[in-house]
Amino acid sequence: MVELLLLLIAGHYLADFPLQGEFIAKMKGRPEAMGWHCLTAHAMIQGLVVAVMVAALGHAWVAAFLAVAVTHWLIDLGKVRGLYGINADQSLHILVLLIVAVIAQ
Repeated sequence: MVELLLLLIAGHYLADFPLQGEFIAKMKGRPEAMGWHCLTAHAMIQGLVVAVMVAALGHAWVAAFLAVAVTHWLIDLGKVRGLYGINADQSLHILVLLIVAVIAQ
């Protein structure tokens, strides 16, 4: 479980920072359609990273993909709306990954 959690956290930081890109980071907080698409694209990339890792280890990936993509979308929505800052945002994402790692085992 610890090994999977460490991989998930590393994948999260990869997808949350360098793979997010400046365009998505700036646009995902905007209220128009492009903002919603960017927020969704970012959440789907997060879900994809988790799905690949979980599947590679022989675990069911669909539930992990959905759990991470949906919660990442909701957590980031709260952050871009100013409900909390980056530390709470990252803590919530890590908590979700911990739950995924526990359930996937």
